[in-house]
Amino acid sequence: DAQRFSYDAWQTDVPVTGGPSQTVAIVVVHGEFVEQGTNNLISFDRVFALAPSPPGSSAAAVGSPCIITNDQLTIRRYNGFESWISSAGAGAGASTAAPTATVNPAVNYSLSPEQQEMARVLQEQTGLNAEWTLKCLESYGWNFQQAITEFPQARSTLPPEAFQ
Repeated sequence: DAQRFSYDAWQTDVPVTGGPSQTVAIVVVHGEFVEQGTNNLISFDRVFALAPSPPGSSAAAVGSPCIITNDQLTIRRYNGFESWISSAGAGAGASTAAPTATVNPAVNYSLSPEQQEMARVLQEQTGLNAEWTLKCLESYGWNFQQAITEFPQARSTLPPEAFQ
């Protein structure tokens, strides 16, 4: 049943410490399933990041064009599928919406745990999408307090696509 699932995917560049940025694909899947044994309806969200297989890696050796650099699965109580339906009334499937707050902006394994947490909190507090969250933190030298303090003044200068 196509109304039980929704997916979105997009490509973004993520900074790499000491090197050029890396292009990754972010994939988000929302859905529901019936829990075996209880017949309870359960909702889930799965977010993962795909990056090109590094030359010489085991993935490249077996012919895989990409690796999963981050994978997040959230299982939660059922909350329906109404939010997956586009305003045009279309059913589930690839949407044109920007990433939601469930997206982990720190998909690059080269970010420290502190940077990943800063990015998560900044995205949650500002409503910026993953790409612009990282741009904001980089522009303030990863000084979270400065980024969050300066954000209200910078907000009006940002394009609409900077937000989720």
